[in-house]
Amino acid sequence: FSDSPVKLEEISKILGSCKIIDNSREPERRTYPSGGARFPVELYLASFNVENLKQGIYHYNFGKNALEVLLEQDLTPKKRNIISPYLDNPAASVIFTSVLARSEVKYGPRAYPYSLIESGHMGQNIHLACAEIGLGSCSVSGFADETIRELLDLTESEIPIYSIGFGRKKTQL
Repeated sequence: FSDSPVKLEEISKILGSCKIIDNSREPERRTYPSGGARFPVELYLASFNVENLKQGIYHYNFGKNALEVLLEQDLTPKKRNIISPYLDNPAASVIFTSVLARSEVKYGPRAYPYSLIESGHMGQNIHLACAEIGLGSCSVSGFADETIRELLDLTESEIPIYSIGFGRKKTQL
C-alpha cells in the first residue's frame, strides 16, 4: 500500500457495508446473513493512517453505526503483529472477532463454523466496498492472537478470527 491516508468517509463506507439495515424487525436485518440471526461477529478497526482519526483501536457499534474508541496510541511498533508481517503499510485494518456464546445457545459446537461463514460474508462486503471506492484490500489470518486479545481487551468468550488490511494502492513505476 502507498503512504497516502484513507479518508474517514471511506472508513464509514467500508464499515457501513456490514450494517443494520432494518432494526424495526426482531431480529434486525443486516447487510449479511447470520445463522439464526445470532450475529456473533464483532468488528474492530485498527487505524494507522486515516485522515481525521487518531491512530488506535476502535470498536464498530452496529446499533449506532459508529466507532467507539478503545485505545488511542501510535500502533506502529505493533503493526506487524496486528495485521501481518507479510502485509506492508495498510492505512487501516478491520479485525473480526466472534462471541461464540451468542450462537452456542442455539447451535452448540456448530457456532464456531457458523461464525466463520458469517465473517466470510462480511469480509466479502468489505472487499467489495474497498474495490468500489478504489482502495486495495487483503484478507489476513497471520496476526499474533495474543497481541490482538490484549489490544482489544477481549474476554475468554470472544476470539479473533481474521482481519482485512486496506489502503491506497501503491502505483507501479
